[in-house]
Amino acid sequence: MLVQIPVFIALFTVLRSAVELRYAPFLWIADLSEPENLLAGVLPIPLNILPILMSGTMALQSYLTPSAGDPQQQKMMMIMMPIMMLFMFYSFPSALSLYWTVSQVLSIVQMVMIRRKTAHAGQGPGGGMTVEAPLTRQQRRHAP
Repeated sequence: MLVQIPVFIALFTVLRSAVELRYAPFLWIADLSEPENLLAGVLPIPLNILPILMSGTMALQSYLTPSAGDPQQQKMMMIMMPIMMLFMFYSFPSALSLYWTVSQVLSIVQMVMIRRKTAHAGQGPGGGMTVEAPLTRQQRRHAP
């Protein structure tokens, strides 16, 4: 997360000032340099799908990430960070939300693949490695 902050700030600055990105469409998004609004003429309030999707993937990623610290603090961060980021990203350029969402989805896929691979490695005969403690001198003497 700390390494992504400079990339995040640079991308935010570029998206706000780059003329080439104005009115650049992607899927349902008409302009990547502005917040997307899926149902512009239908609803009286803007409905931005990407920040909502980003918050959902952030909550899923924090749920799947193993915690080493205080479980109560981890639970609070799992709830508060996606909500805070939802409100923060709601008015940001949609390309920034798209970048963050794709990054989190790839991270979730990577985490699931690693977990699946380690789970399969430990199953069945010869499927996993077993590490035994070295024998003591007395055990070596009495070994067949």
